[in-house]
Amino acid sequence: DIGGGILRLSSTDLIPTFESTDFVAPSGSITINGGAGDTLTISSAIDMTASDTDLIVNVDTIHLNGGAVNTGTSGNQEYNGAVILGADMTLTGNDVTFDSTVDSDATARSLTVNGAGTTTFYDHVGDSSALASLTTDAAGDTVFTKTVPPASLISAGLQLYLPLDAIDSP
Repeated sequence: DIGGGILRLSSTDLIPTFESTDFVAPSGSITINGGAGDTLTISSAIDMTASDTDLIVNVDTIHLNGGAVNTGTSGNQEYNGAVILGADMTLTGNDVTFDSTVDSDATARSLTVNGAGTTTFYDHVGDSSALASLTTDAAGDTVFTKTVPPASLISAGLQLYLPLDAIDSP
């Protein structure tokens, strides 16, 4: 049990490795690894603020449907797979990293990232399925290494740090 939440792991294999797994939040980090084509669905809010635990997810497709993931003031979050928002989400931690795309499901969703460190998007945001909004807090830095999200997704005061080739020109 992570703050009352349940992580459900599913697989495209004929025999899934996990159907439902409860975790007790340790100090340090939780790493979830999946195989090729695997999907992870986080369907409940996760609160690991008491232990400031890092959450590292290495799964091809990650569905965030639980409303919130909170790893505390020094806990980091790292999503190494395509993230699909199935609900409006608030992610709170120190550094929050998205190694692949971030999109909504069939309904435009809002993503709020409150990170005291650096929030990094290594791939496109809202490119395949638009987000309703993208908000990051002023406490940390926000970095996009691919194309800049549409202007309608950028909250007032958001600072962007981009390589020159990340800017699309008409």
